Amino acid sequence: MQTRSQQPSSELQQLQDAVAALTAAGPFLWSHESNAAFAALKQAVTSPLVLALPDFQKPFDVTTDASTVAVGAVLSQGGRPIAYFSKKMGPQMSASSAYVREPFAITEAIRKWRQYLLGRPVRIYTDHQSIK
Repeated sequence: MQTRSQQPSSELQQLQDAVAALTAAGPFLWSHESNAAFAALKQAVTSPLVLALPDFQKPFDVTTDASTVAVGAVLSQGGRPIAYFSKKMGPQMSASSAYVREPFAITEAIRKWRQYLLGRPVRIYTDHQSIK
């Protein structure tokens, strides 16, 4: 298994944070900025330039990360994303240490994309130092 650190796109993360802020506790306020952030985020993740078709003759890359709230992963080839995955964690997993959450993220991503990965070379990337 190969590992490496990978930072998410800061621009995409800012758009995602702006939309996620709408789900926080308190009154729901949909502003012009909220609408613009949602439209830009929707365009960014559905753009044909973002998602590529898999080439089953090439190895796949699975990049994962886990927080205390959720796990996320990107399936890619040659730096081009093929699919995204995220899953909110339950209270027991959220309370677990990073030593448990990070391998859980890898396991969930492999389960999700099993049909792509079975019998093919796969490189797994994580930012968790103890797994590296």
